[in-house]
Amino acid sequence: MPPRPSSPTDSVRPGGDDTLAARVMCALREADVRVPRDVSVSGLNDLPLAGVTRPALTTLAVPRRQMGCEAAGFLHGAVCGRGDRLRRKLPLELVERG
Repeated sequence: MPPRPSSPTDSVRPGGDDTLAARVMCALREADVRVPRDVSVSGLNDLPLAGVTRPALTTLAVPRRQMGCEAAGFLHGAVCGRGDRLRRKLPLELVERG
C-alpha cells in the first residue's frame, strides 16, 4: 500500500490527460486514499470523461482547434522554407469541478 498523503493539500498532476488522471483517481480509491479529501487530482484537455468521474475532475481546457491551426501554420511555413519560431503561448482555461 502506498504511503498516505501527509495533508489534504497534497495534489497529483499526472503527466498525461484526463484519461490518465481518471485512472490515477481509481488507483487512489483502491488504496483507500480519498479524492479530494486526502489528495487532489487534476487533468488536462477537458475531455468529456472529466465531467462524469466521481468526483468530477478539475482540468485544464486546451484550445485544441487553435493548437491544430498553429501546427498547420508551422508545417506550411517549414514546407515553404520559412523559419518561424516553433513556440507559441496559447490560453488555457481552468475548469474546476468536484
